[in-house]
Formats: sequence, C-alpha cells, structure tokens
Amino acid sequence: MNEERDLRKHKKGIIITLAITLLLVLCIFLIFDSVTVVGASMQPNFNVSGKNDKVIISRIYGLDYGDVVVFYNKELNENLIKRIVGLEGDTIAIIDGKLYRNGKLVVENYIKEPMKHTFDGMSWKVKKDEIFVMGDNRNNSEDSRVLGAIKKSDVIGEVIIRVDYNSGKIYFI
Repeated sequence: MNEERDLRKHKKGIIITLAITLLLVLCIFLIFDSVTVVGASMQPNFNVSGKNDKVIISRIYGLDYGDVVVFYNKELNENLIKRIVGLEGDTIAIIDGKLYRNGKLVVENYIKEPMKHTFDGMSWKVKKDEIFVMGDNRNNSEDSRVLGAIKKSDVIGEVIIRVDYNSGKIYFI
C-alpha cells in the first residue's frame, strides 16, 4: 500500500517537473531568439573577426539611447542590427562629422572611427513611434541616414548577448 502511494507521488512529481520544464522552454523560445550578424556596419563591437557573430536578442525590451537592436527592413528584405541614437521627438544632426541630438554633442566611445563628412550639415526629426539608428562603423553603415527612421513595430528585439565565433567568448551587452 505504501509502495503504491509512493509510486503515485513519484509519477506525479515527474509529471509536474516535465510540465514546468516544458513551460520554461516554451517561454525561453518565445522571449529569446538568435540572429547572425552579417557585415561590417557594427564593427568594432560586432563581427570583429570578419566572421559572422551570433547575437541573442530579447523580445521583451525598452528602447533607449545606446541600445543595440535588430529590426526587419522591408526594402532590403533582411534583418539589420544597429544602435539607437534617437528616440521619437529628437532632432538628430551631423555637424563637422559629429553626432548631435537635440543640439547637444553625443559622446560616442563605441564607434570605430570618426565619421567622414558625407552627411555633414544634415538633420532628421524622429517622428512618433520611430527610432533613429546608426551602425558603430559609421563610414560603412546603411542606417537611418540612408533608410530613414525605423518604425518601432519593425524592431524584433534588443541584443543582450554576443557570441564571438573567433574566440568562442560570450559577451553580455
């Protein structure tokens, strides 16, 4: 009698453990995704080795300055990865090869090199429900300067982890 009751408890415990595990795995797949970084537009912080890095993104995110996001671009029919430099209502300008947000210089210690004067004197106003994004490799990036501001609804997720295939290291962003 005790053995039968213990066996039922054991089976019940296994079923509960499996159900919780399945629920956790399902949540992980719904919240997180992996994306391959192709190209040099985010160097020196991503795709450093010239090989494609893999990034893990979170589908639960807030959008803020400096966040690295993955978004879908309809014109190019592909996912792109860029850094947020402007939020709705901001005015973004490039003056003397430097980035300004709402008239104030943005200190950017993450860019590969100073911007060339290609977009010098240009400015953009970020509309409601949009973000302005730029690659860290400013001189080799097709970003909001060319594509325009990105709709928030096109953002797939925020990068939280970078896997460097060359070194095998994992970096939390």
